[in-house]
Amino acid sequence: MKKPRYWDVRRLVKESEREFTAQEVVDALNASLLSDLQDVPLDGRYWGASEAAWRGMLAYTGVDRKRYIKDRFDCDNFAVLFAGRVADKFGINGVGIVIDYSGGHAYCAILIVDENGNLSIGIIEPQNDQFVLKTEGMYSAKFGFIFLP
Repeated sequence: MKKPRYWDVRRLVKESEREFTAQEVVDALNASLLSDLQDVPLDGRYWGASEAAWRGMLAYTGVDRKRYIKDRFDCDNFAVLFAGRVADKFGINGVGIVIDYSGGHAYCAILIVDENGNLSIGIIEPQNDQFVLKTEGMYSAKFGFIFLP
């Protein structure tokens, strides 16, 4: 897939971004597929974006093109890198780093804003830019935490 232009992605983000309190984020996490994980919010306010904007940010950041190196640049590094690039390039801190001990994996939770401005939680795999639709296998989400920098 061709990397999208920055300004095209930035427009999608700006058109859909919305601010949420830490409590609103915690409430959304508790209502999501990740409700069994402990949340660790560090900020008082978070910004989310539409699913289309998230797909653009995934494609733009290029995190999926990094090479996996066991124990040197593995799943947790992909998750941290994606969160950092989104915050740096788009000013969005709505990426949670999920450390899923039950699945033996790390990935990301994102704050998705729907067309009515409501918040939901999405799960993405930054190693391949895919949305995760159910919690099973390495995404079992039964024991671990979500770090929200």
